[in-house]
Amino acid sequence: MLLCVSVTACGAGGHSQTVAPERRGTSPAVYLEVPSPTEDGGDDMAIYRFGHPADNADRRAVSSLFARYYAAAAAGDGAVACSLLTTPIARAAVETYGQGLGPAFLRGSKTCPEVLSRVFRHSHEELAGTARVTAVRIERGHALAFLDSATLRYVYTRARREAGAWRVIPFLGAQLP
Repeated sequence: MLLCVSVTACGAGGHSQTVAPERRGTSPAVYLEVPSPTEDGGDDMAIYRFGHPADNADRRAVSSLFARYYAAAAAGDGAVACSLLTTPIARAAVETYGQGLGPAFLRGSKTCPEVLSRVFRHSHEELAGTARVTAVRIERGHALAFLDSATLRYVYTRARREAGAWRVIPFLGAQLP
């Protein structure tokens, strides 16, 4: 039931590596761009060393963002969740998944809220619990938020600064590679 997506604008410098999350059951895995310094070769610890710890203001802002996002996800509220996504991800939700390139349960979705409502309905059991942000690390306008949850299978998720505000990048999150 792992679903994540990434449409990122990464600058030069080798700060990201694409890895494929593990497939679970019949649920689709969509590739996630995971930050990792080139010299670390993509090891799990590179994720924990990403950037630097967020200051109090950014930690509160990112934690609040994900609290709102996961509350909307648990309620199946795709409209609220879409309003918290980065603009490229909100656009890609329909352009990619609604047009038949994603899993069958997303095909035919005409709006971002419809795509996310279907994702949340598909992952309802996983989203029923609460997710708490335990740490936030930041580098060049990107944030990794580490999560603690009894029901979520993933341990971190991402945000990006857009027009001065933190916005959600993946629909759900990611497990360590």
